[in-house]
Amino acid sequence: METEIKKETKKKKKWWEIHVYTLLVALICVAGIMTYVIPAGTFDRQDVNGASVVVAGTFHYIKQQPVNILGWFTAIGQGFVDSASIICGVFIFVAGIGMYMEADIFNKAIFKAIKKIGNTGEKAISIILMAFFAVLGGFTGNITPELAFVPMTIGLALAFGYDTMTGVLMVLFPTFVGFATGPLNPYTVYVAQSIAQLPSFSGMLPRTICWTVMSIISMWFVFRYGAKVKKDRNNALGDFDASAASKDELTAKYADIKLTTRDWLLLIGFIGTVVWMILGAAVFNYELNQYTAIFIISGIYAGIVAGFSETKICQLFIKYGQSLYFGAMCIALARAIYVIFTKGSICDTVVYALSQPLQHLPSTLCAVGMLIFQTILNFFVNSGSGQAMVSMPIMAPLSDLLGVTRQTAVSAFQFGDGLSNLIWPTSSTIFAYLAMANLKYDKYMKVAMPLFLILSALAVVFVLVAQLAAYGPF
Repeated sequence: METEIKKETKKKKKWWEIHVYTLLVALICVAGIMTYVIPAGTFDRQDVNGASVVVAGTFHYIKQQPVNILGWFTAIGQGFVDSASIICGVFIFVAGIGMYMEADIFNKAIFKAIKKIGNTGEKAISIILMAFFAVLGGFTGNITPELAFVPMTIGLALAFGYDTMTGVLMVLFPTFVGFATGPLNPYTVYVAQSIAQLPSFSGMLPRTICWTVMSIISMWFVFRYGAKVKKDRNNALGDFDASAASKDELTAKYADIKLTTRDWLLLIGFIGTVVWMILGAAVFNYELNQYTAIFIISGIYAGIVAGFSETKICQLFIKYGQSLYFGAMCIALARAIYVIFTKGSICDTVVYALSQPLQHLPSTLCAVGMLIFQTILNFFVNSGSGQAMVSMPIMAPLSDLLGVTRQTAVSAFQFGDGLSNLIWPTSSTIFAYLAMANLKYDKYMKVAMPLFLILSALAVVFVLVAQLAAYGPF
């Protein structure tokens, strides 16, 4: 026994086993050092329809503004402040959906549906759900409100014999890929085309084809991973809930249960919540705080319909929200990196430096270079609309000079910004998803990185074809 302990003590910890907090704090320190090394600089900006847009050709260096060590760590607190709406949303989304889960309505509805559909029900329901998330990501431009569905898909995955990672991926992959390729994404396509002075949502057919293909690939990756887990649990990157019954046991449990009036009211409430979310994005232009309000209202409604007392409703909000401290810290730490870049005034310098090599490439390679540029830039400016505001005023005139169509430049931006959200640790929303099941970032990367590489290769092909075909109107 003593020998085993000594061996365990001597075992070296591999870099990918480092805790995600350690990784993010290390990146915060690197960001702080960069403010001493990278010259500070800025572009002039002008107000366009209420948005601050970079004026191309106006980059200039300014006095160095290094962030001291104390500033590195006060940035974490600022990260909490800047991400307050996201963190609050994560807690409330889970708590609101938790009311429906506590009422057990999802299991009842799912296994009733499986009984109706038959043996193919498992895959059919999974495909329907993932297609729904791909539509939400691609047509509303939202990747955070979908967090509310993760507890449901985790329960579904466990019931089907998969692990918690499968349940998270069922929402994360199609949502993120839908966002990255969506033809009607208002936060990327619309903003970028507006800055590039292209007709709003022009070039929709090629983007729709691309969105369809890449969304299907993302779903296939989920099924592929799930099949490995079901074949051998040693392949699992997540956990198995020891208290969760097997699919057969659950099917037997719910086989004879009829949906009561209360159950139907709960289902109507949940469906109404989803419809409200979609209308909020497509019609009312809701922001994150308004989605949070939707789930507060929905959670209270579900608690009342389920017959819970006011005390139990409050206790359930605490129960389902209290496990998300890990995710909240990840979100704040990731945001702190951008806070330091901003305080040190090095964001614009990075944008300017990354854009320079593109001026020396042939038009086809330049289009691919734009994609690579936007992918790297998303590490520093991890916001779809924010990155569009920073880079497209440069990319649009640069594309004119290099013979790249502006529509192709918009696609390069969309893919570079969106697909890299799957892997960059500065994408705080990733950690919000992983926090739902206390999953580790390094394990997630084992399944996310191959998907990212395949989709990025397809994005390169799309951009090359777009440039060769003079994807327009210009």
